[in-house]
Amino acid sequence: MEETRESRMNSVVEMAISSTLESCSNENFLACFAEFQSEEDKKALLNLRELFLQLLASSIKHDVSLISEELKIPQKLAELDRSTRSSVVVGLPAEDPKLVMANLRCALKRQARDKLLEMKAANDARLAASRGRYNMAKQKVEEALELLGRAEKHINGSDAIVDHRVHGRVMT
Repeated sequence: MEETRESRMNSVVEMAISSTLESCSNENFLACFAEFQSEEDKKALLNLRELFLQLLASSIKHDVSLISEELKIPQKLAELDRSTRSSVVVGLPAEDPKLVMANLRCALKRQARDKLLEMKAANDARLAASRGRYNMAKQKVEEALELLGRAEKHINGSDAIVDHRVHGRVMT
């Protein structure tokens, strides 16, 4: 059964994405698009570029939200420390209700502080992992965008493209 042009384009796009993420060579990536040179193909290539840009933007947005959460935790800890210091009552008998309540409030605030410290440690670990994933994804997306730009030039019939990362060989 003969493949339609659209299904071939879809399979080429899928192969280009997966091979880009696996860091294939530039010439293999460009070869994916060799048979597609119509206006429709150029539009599909631009849509693919937009997809990568959206991926990069969502990754950055996720990273920024984690950072903002990380910045709120020390502020909450400082507020708890201030309120704990201000609620200490001295000079009352141990069974006095005011002292019991003050001690209870202090104990609850200490528990809340400990919980916040645990959350901060967990958040720091998540943030470090997220930054690592983000940096890797960003690098892959930037490589993909560069390759897409080269493929676009190739489809548009630009001059030969020199790939400096492949020992200066000229790809046409």
